Amino acid sequence: LEFLQANGPFDIIDAPPGLVTSWIRKFGRVVAARSIGSPVLYAKYYLKDFERIHRGKPLRRLSTLFSSYFEKVRAIRGWAFSDVIFSLGSVEAGWMRRVFPFWRNKLKMYLHGLPLDDRKVLSEVRGRRTGRRQGEGIRFLWIGRWSAQKGNDLLLKFIAQRMKANFSDTFTVAGCGDRAEKEIPRGILTSGRVKVLPHFEREGLADLLASHDAGLFTSPVEGWGLSLNEMLESGMPVFAVESGAVEDLKPFFPETLLFFPPPDGIAPQPDSRDVREEYYRVFDFDVIARAYLKDIEAVMRGRARRSLS
Repeated sequence: LEFLQANGPFDIIDAPPGLVTSWIRKFGRVVAARSIGSPVLYAKYYLKDFERIHRGKPLRRLSTLFSSYFEKVRAIRGWAFSDVIFSLGSVEAGWMRRVFPFWRNKLKMYLHGLPLDDRKVLSEVRGRRTGRRQGEGIRFLWIGRWSAQKGNDLLLKFIAQRMKANFSDTFTVAGCGDRAEKEIPRGILTSGRVKVLPHFEREGLADLLASHDAGLFTSPVEGWGLSLNEMLESGMPVFAVESGAVEDLKPFFPETLLFFPPPDGIAPQPDSRDVREEYYRVFDFDVIARAYLKDIEAVMRGRARRSLS
């Protein structure tokens, strides 16, 4: 707030919906509420995590319930006070149109993508990918925070089923933080078939992707899920639930973006094609930024016409 007072007014104020208020509108010609994932959709999964961690603490649970409620209220208030709402991806934009149809006229959508340097590295991984080793199980990779929003329960159920069926598959749970090892059942951890990698350096992503055969994406609700882009651009087939970026990416990866869970007896194959140039043209930061500015300019022109009439 001090920054706005000291440096405003601005042509555009772009902020998460929870920070948009009537007061902020005094400092910007256009106020954009830009989502990186809907706090309204995330709320119940945050509560599920909290209950798991703080089981038996009713006062803490009540406090979190109130906090979750006010987070939803703040997001809805922000959408109401904004001039334009940017939803991340088709799934969230579709949900917004259904639940808040009265904001359709100011609802826009934007996409996400990877930096050019990351693309070059992933292209190299893709070029040297050889696929599954003969006679060995599938090496599955799951990347994400250890939270209900990321579908950790769904992941554990899948791993337990594959192990019970005596498949020789192995699993790596990466980037999950320190909670995963505390919450993954002991029998799974001691099986020798599950590797937990709580943290990894960004520089190690290429080797991590290259050393696995297939990716898993289990988030029941997701803003986007950049791990999808990373795994797919590396040539890896990915078994995904329909959330986040899946709907937007599926047309560009028809061979390798597949439904979760993997069917029994199916050996996933690396992508046989080069990543289409069309994909690079669509999921490009410059293209995304130009589309964003075009939408903002349309809002500004509309406001100018209204002020003249």
